[in-house]
Amino acid sequence: MPLTHLVERPLDATLFRGVPGAPGGVVTAAAFLHDAHALARALPDAAHLVNLCRDRYAFTVAFAAALLRGQACLVPGDASAARLAALGVQFPASTAAVDRPDPTIPLPCSVVRPTGAGASTDNPVLPSGRLAAIVFTSGSTGTPVAHCKAWGALAARSRAAAGAFGMTAGAPPSVVGTVPPGHMYGFEATVLLPLHAPASSWCGPAFYPGDVAAALAAVPGPRILVTTPLHLRALLAVDAALPPLGAIISATAPLDAAMAAGAEAAWGAPVLEIFGATEVGSIAHRRTTDGDWWTAYPGVSIASNEAETTVTAPWADPTPLADEVALDGGRFRLL
Repeated sequence: MPLTHLVERPLDATLFRGVPGAPGGVVTAAAFLHDAHALARALPDAAHLVNLCRDRYAFTVAFAAALLRGQACLVPGDASAARLAALGVQFPASTAAVDRPDPTIPLPCSVVRPTGAGASTDNPVLPSGRLAAIVFTSGSTGTPVAHCKAWGALAARSRAAAGAFGMTAGAPPSVVGTVPPGHMYGFEATVLLPLHAPASSWCGPAFYPGDVAAALAAVPGPRILVTTPLHLRALLAVDAALPPLGAIISATAPLDAAMAAGAEAAWGAPVLEIFGATEVGSIAHRRTTDGDWWTAYPGVSIASNEAETTVTAPWADPTPLADEVALDGGRFRLL
C-alpha cells in the first residue's frame, strides 16, 4: 500500500503563522511534528477523536495526533451538546479534543495546548488507505451523514490544489482563512494544505474585516485570502484596505460574477472559486470573471449521463454528485 509522510515539507519550512507562544508566532514543520507526537502520547486509548478545537493550530495538532495514534478524527459541523451526545452513541469509543475546557461537552476531553516551540525529526510515513477523518454533511435536509476520508485522498487533494493555484516552493504563499478549521473547506484549505503543499496558514483572528486586514498585513507575500462570498461582501462593504494579494479564493456558495469583478478591481488580485462537496472534497476551480466553466483538479475525472454525475479522484471511489453538468474534456459547467 502506498505511504505518505505526515508532513511533505522540509523540517525548517514554515507551516503556520500567528501561533501564540511559538517563536515569532511561526511554527516550522519540525515544531509541528514535536507538538503532534507530544499530544499523541498523551491521548487516551480510543477509536475516534472528536476534534472540537476552535484554534486552527490546536485543531491541526489534534488531527495529526489522532492520525499518529491510529484514531479517526471526527469533524462535526454541529458541536451542540445534543449532537455530541448523539455522536457518542453512533461512535461509542470516542473522546474529544478541545483547546479550552468546556464542562457541557458530554464526552471525555483532552485539552490541547501546543507550544510550537519544540522540534522533532520524527516524520513517519503513513498508509494512504488509513482512515484519517470522518466529516459530516450539514444536516440541513435531515440527520448529518458521515463520510470517511482516507489519509492518501486528503494528501492528494492538497497537492492538486497547490498545482491548480500555482503554489511553488520558491515563493510559498501565506494563506489567511476566514473559514473555521472544522468546515470541510477550511479543513482542506487551511489545515491540510500546509502539510503537503508549499504554503503557510494563519492561525490568529481572521473573521471581521479589521481582523482580516490585520492578519494579511502580518504575513509575508504572496498572500492568498481563503474566504466565502459572505465575508467578501463584508470586506467590500467597508472598502477594506488590504495589503497586496496574490489571489482570493472563495467557496461554500456560488459567487456572483459582479462581486468577483468588484473584488478584483478593489484589490488587484484574481478571484478564484473552488467547487466541491462533503462527499468528495474539492475537485475543481475557476476564475469567476472568466465564465461558468470549471476546470477539474489534476487526477480528477467527471462522468455524466442522464442518471447521475460521478466524480473519480485519487484514492477515492467513484462518487455520485447531486449536480447535473455539461462536460467539455476536463471542464464542466453546472446545469
